[in-house]
Amino acid sequence: MNDPTEQPEQQFFADPAIDRLVAMVMTLAAELHVTKDRLRSLESLLGRRGLLDRAELDGYVPDDAERADNDAERDAYVRALMRCVVGVQASKGAPADLLRRFG
Repeated sequence: MNDPTEQPEQQFFADPAIDRLVAMVMTLAAELHVTKDRLRSLESLLGRRGLLDRAELDGYVPDDAERADNDAERDAYVRALMRCVVGVQASKGAPADLLRRFG
């Protein structure tokens, strides 16, 4: 702990790995909730305007640029998720980048 702004890691369970697992599950739950909420809103807005063909949406295949963007987003998500597993600042609250995404 060389950074004076770092707080000590909170521990609620006898095994700190359980705390890290709970942090990971809560991160996943937050991501899933936000994603489902926004997707529901988007589909509703597009449907109201007659701009969404569900069959076309179900059969959509991204182009190479979109696929690359999707891959980069997935990789960033996995890195954020795995931070919880390795225990670096895992039980001190959500990381700043995650707070910005959901804030």
